[in-house]
Amino acid sequence: MNTKTIIYLLLLTALVSNSYSHPTSTRKVNNHSQSKAKSKRRKVKMGSTHRFLPLMAKVTNGIISTTASATMFVAMPIADKSSGQKVDLKLKYFKKGEQGQFVFGRSMPVFFVNPRKAFSWGLFQINPSAAEAGWSRSAQHTMGHELGHGVAMDMMGPLILPIGLADYINSGTLNPRSPSYKDSFIEQAADMEEAQDEMIGRQYHLGLSSDHNLTPGVYFFIKDKTSFEDTRNPRTLNQTKQFHFLKTGLQINTDKDCDCDPGQRVTGEFGLGDYETSMLVGEGLRLSLKGFYKVLDYKRDRHSDSRIDLYQGDNLVGVAVPLGGDSYMDLKGGISLRSSAYFDDDQFHLIDLYAGLAAEMNISIEDFLRLQAYYQAHAGIQSSTTRYGGSVEGSIPVGDTMGIDLSVNGEREEISPDRGPSFQIDHLRFNAGFNF
Repeated sequence: MNTKTIIYLLLLTALVSNSYSHPTSTRKVNNHSQSKAKSKRRKVKMGSTHRFLPLMAKVTNGIISTTASATMFVAMPIADKSSGQKVDLKLKYFKKGEQGQFVFGRSMPVFFVNPRKAFSWGLFQINPSAAEAGWSRSAQHTMGHELGHGVAMDMMGPLILPIGLADYINSGTLNPRSPSYKDSFIEQAADMEEAQDEMIGRQYHLGLSSDHNLTPGVYFFIKDKTSFEDTRNPRTLNQTKQFHFLKTGLQINTDKDCDCDPGQRVTGEFGLGDYETSMLVGEGLRLSLKGFYKVLDYKRDRHSDSRIDLYQGDNLVGVAVPLGGDSYMDLKGGISLRSSAYFDDDQFHLIDLYAGLAAEMNISIEDFLRLQAYYQAHAGIQSSTTRYGGSVEGSIPVGDTMGIDLSVNGEREEISPDRGPSFQIDHLRFNAGFNF
C-alpha cells in the first residue's frame, strides 16, 4: 500500500470520525435541565468524576478513532523534520463538561488539507486555532464544536464509521466546504453540545429493597442527569446524559434457620460509576443512538456466586417509535465489550475479556415510567456468556425537589467456560424509596 493510499484512508477515517471546522455559528438550544427557571432541583458542575468514563470510552470502544489521531505523533515529527523545522508536539488539554481532549495546536501535516481546518478524532483534536481560543470567539466555538464530537463517539464507538458515512452522504455531500455539510446530524449535534453549559441536575436516591424471598435490604445511589434538544435545525435532536455513582444495594438474610455463616447471608451489588449518553434524531419514526459504560460493577447473588464487571462499554443503534407526547418505544442493537471476573465463596472461577452483541427494548412513558428488556451474548478468550434481564421503573414527583421511586429489576447470566461446568448468576430485586 503506497503513501498516497494511506493518506486517503486516514482522511476518510477522519471524515466519518467527526472532522469539521467551520465559521462561528450560533444556534439556540432548549435545555430541559434548565428550562424550568423556577425549578429548585439541585445542580452541580460536571468535573473530573464525570470525565473519567467518557475518556475511558475513547480508549476502549472508541479506540479506532483515537488510534487514527495518535498517528499524528509520527506524522507531525516527519513533516517537521522534512521541512527543516523544530519538532512541535505540544499538547493542550481542553475540557468542558464531561468531555476532554488533548489538542495539537497546529495544522494537519498533509499538503492537500486546508491548514486552517480542525479535526476531532477520539481522544485527540488537531486545531491550528487553539492558541486563539483565549480571545477569539470563533476559535472558542471551533474548540467547543470539535470537543462536542466526543459525545457522538461515546454513543456510537466503532459504529460511527458506517453511521457517520451514511449521515454525511444523506446530508448531500462529503465536502466540508459545502453548506449542505451542516445538514449532517453529527455536525448539528456538535454545535448543540458547544452551546451547553457545564451544569447537570443531581439527585440522591435512598430506599428499601427486597429479593424474591422478601429478604430485607437497602439501596442508595447518586444520579446526575441532563437533557436538551435542538429544534431549529434540519433535524430535531433530543440528547440525554446521565451518570450513576456509588450504586449500592444490600440484602441480609435474617432467617434464624439459615444454616450459613454471616458472609453467606449477604447479597447485593455495588457500582462505582456508569455513564449513559443517548440521542433521538428526527421526528416521527426516529433514529435512536445510545452509548453505555460502567466500571467496577459488583454483584453477589443468593447462591453466593459473584461477578465483577471491571469494564463494560455498549454502543447501540436502532429506531424509536412515538407513542404520543414525550412517550416512545425504541428497539436497538449493537456491540458490547467488557472484562469480567467470576468467583464464589470457595473458589475463583475465571477472569476474561469479552466481545459480543447486545440488543434492548425500551418503553418510556413521559418522565414517570420506563420499561426495559435486554439480551447480550459475549464470546471471550476462555469462556462465553449470555446475559438477559429487564426492569420496570416509576417515579412520582412530590413537590419541586423530591419524588417517590418504585422499581423492579432482574437479571440472569449463564457462563460457559471452555473448561469446567457452566454456572449462573442471577438476581431479582424490588425497590421502594425516594429521591431528593
